[in-house]
Amino acid sequence: MHKMEKMMEQIPAAEPWNCPKAQEWDEMTLRSFYEKETWTQHALEYLVALSQVNLASEPGQVSLLWALWYIKCCGGNRRISNTDNGAQERKFQNGSMEVSERLCQLLGDKVHLDSQVCDMVQSEDDVIVTLTDGSEYQAEYVIVAIPLPVQLKIHYEPPLPPLRNQLIQRTPVGCAIKINIYYKSPFWREKGYSGTVSCSDGQLSFNSVIDDCRPGFPLAPLTVFVIGDNALKLQEMSKEARMKVVALQGL
Repeated sequence: MHKMEKMMEQIPAAEPWNCPKAQEWDEMTLRSFYEKETWTQHALEYLVALSQVNLASEPGQVSLLWALWYIKCCGGNRRISNTDNGAQERKFQNGSMEVSERLCQLLGDKVHLDSQVCDMVQSEDDVIVTLTDGSEYQAEYVIVAIPLPVQLKIHYEPPLPPLRNQLIQRTPVGCAIKINIYYKSPFWREKGYSGTVSCSDGQLSFNSVIDDCRPGFPLAPLTVFVIGDNALKLQEMSKEARMKVVALQGL
């Protein structure tokens, strides 16, 4: 991990393609790098599990350059994983969706839900956005804040630059399923356990579990994360079947 931190220093956050070793690192998967640099199977399994949780993908599905850039933007390996002064330190009492809901309240009727954009025409003066129901909106600028693959569903005029279009077609999103299991009380705390589980050897159908108890909530939830290949397998099942699989493995 220390070596990865040193490698990240060479990557410009705003222009990762200008890294001196951009091509070399982009041609290598993150897993290939792990297999090259680790000496023991235990270390390899730990790094794979860490990558699955942080990237929502298998390390063999992402390039080393992209992974280093992503982790750098998150503040490094320790910051992205740590609780104390890290990304996992705090959570919203009513869930992170609370931020969007409060912004929606402030903006009022300026927010249009269930409104799918299908066409964007940009000129020197403005941008005309057309929805699937035929309605149009005019603006000076447009911020497209949706996953890259979804951007392909929009028709652009003038067309997107060729390299940008190719990038969108070659940038898949990760795969993750979150399952909340509710108990009457946090029995794991009563037995002196933290409620945290991490599976790194592929023997379980899930990747990690965390204690999700919060003040004022009457039940004691455990949150199960199913990521990467495990998520691809479970997504073919019904919700009931998923719960049965997880329950049979000790939860």
